[in-house]
Amino acid sequence: MVTEKNATRRDTFLFHRTGTIVSRLLTILFILLPGCSAINPQPEILTPEPVRSPIPRINVFAAPRQPINMSRYQAILLPLSCPRNYPDNWSVAATRLVQDLFIKKGVFGTLKFEKRPGGRTEDKVYAGLQDRFDFIITGEIPVILYPSGNSRGRIALDLKVTSARTGTTLWHIYGETDLTPEPAKFSPLGNSPFRPAPSPVQGLSNIIVRMADLISAH
Repeated sequence: MVTEKNATRRDTFLFHRTGTIVSRLLTILFILLPGCSAINPQPEILTPEPVRSPIPRINVFAAPRQPINMSRYQAILLPLSCPRNYPDNWSVAATRLVQDLFIKKGVFGTLKFEKRPGGRTEDKVYAGLQDRFDFIITGEIPVILYPSGNSRGRIALDLKVTSARTGTTLWHIYGETDLTPEPAKFSPLGNSPFRPAPSPVQGLSNIIVRMADLISAH
């Protein structure tokens, strides 16, 4: 026969046991809860990828029939011609960039820069250079379009390597590249912010490097 006292003890035991079980379940749930957060992932900012390096398009209109090791010869680089709306210092800076990268690549044994009118083949341009140099480098930057907002830009370089003694053009290379921005990207998993386009100097540098590699590898 269950007395009132025994019933009270039984209820008290069951209450404490139930409380212990609930406490343990809450502890286990608390431990597992961080691992369960992957079920409902929270949006987060994605780390944007670096802007892609400009990829030049190269056309070779003239090249030596026989391989020539240009690193054995001396060359002079005349100022590049630029669009009329660009100041002279832009021409000088672009020409210096060609000189620096060609020297870095070891294209010629010696490469000097002389501030004479460049981009032409008249005799007056070459006057006095035949006895001092083996090759004369002239060139033109026909287009410089700065990127703006989501609009792409473009830059090009037309380069010639001519024999100082014969006036024969050994190399005639044309290169251009687009300067494309990275638009902002939105997705349920996160956002990638707008990334500006490469600068004209970056595009021109990549064109020059490709041209230097072509001449050196021939």
